[in-house]
Amino acid sequence: MAVIFGCAILTGAVWLKWLDPLIEPPVFPLQLAAAFLLGLALNRHFSSRVACWVWIPPLAILAWDVSNWANSPAPLWDRTSAWRDVWNNYFGTQCQGSECLNELLLTGPFYTAVLYSLGAWAALRWPRRNRDHASSQSAPSSALS
Repeated sequence: MAVIFGCAILTGAVWLKWLDPLIEPPVFPLQLAAAFLLGLALNRHFSSRVACWVWIPPLAILAWDVSNWANSPAPLWDRTSAWRDVWNNYFGTQCQGSECLNELLLTGPFYTAVLYSLGAWAALRWPRRNRDHASSQSAPSSALS
């Protein structure tokens, strides 16, 4: 039974390998698309201006963590290597020391919050037309004749 279960997991892992570029850091395209569509759909229903500003708390958390990382005491660092290390661990593809957890736990949520806010803004900017109102305007006025 364990062999069958193990083979199923390995087969699933190999089969889902094509999904890796869609969900891995530093880009997170699947999560970003989902965040935009969720912001668009939810704000079309609820119409809240607050939804356009949900990116601010993740930005504050990310900025605080980046500043702590860049200003951490390390005697061998000069300023350029410290900021290069920040880039690699929060935004780049060479996140070796942090195992990409900074991108997964801080940068990814910030990116998705920004895209959610853009979706919410788009929903406010271009609201969905009311179907009843649109169908009554486009119907021929043969009843009046």
